[in-house]
Amino acid sequence: MLYSNPSSKYKETSINTSSPVKLVAMLYEGALRFVKQARECTLQKDMVGKCAAVDRAVAIVQHLQGTLDFEKGGDLTFNLDRLYTYINSRIFDGSVKLDLRAFDEAIRLLTTLHSAWEELSRKQQEDAIPAEFITQQAGSESRFRLNA
Repeated sequence: MLYSNPSSKYKETSINTSSPVKLVAMLYEGALRFVKQARECTLQKDMVGKCAAVDRAVAIVQHLQGTLDFEKGGDLTFNLDRLYTYINSRIFDGSVKLDLRAFDEAIRLLTTLHSAWEELSRKQQEDAIPAEFITQQAGSESRFRLNA
């Protein structure tokens, strides 16, 4: 695949090497970005941009909703399913009614979910690094030696 700019390659590498938890956090980040963009386009009276941003935000939330595992997730999965439906309804309300408060509510909900998944990702990453490695490195007097 040819890349038009280095950030595309970086983004693809980041996605391909991220944990499943981090990928979910990245999806929330994208949904947030597009709902905020839809809100801003609404303020600017850019209806074409608003529609494109709404489409992308809704697609991400629908993807998250479509990947829920109802057999393993129990009540949490059913609650998330209802929450995703509600978030999408608020995004649609913001779009159709040009209601900034609806966008704001979707942003608040997505921000809460994003924060939780980011925290899970951070915790997962910390747990992946053995504590003895961190303490061994922290207590080391000489970290690098340059021989000239």
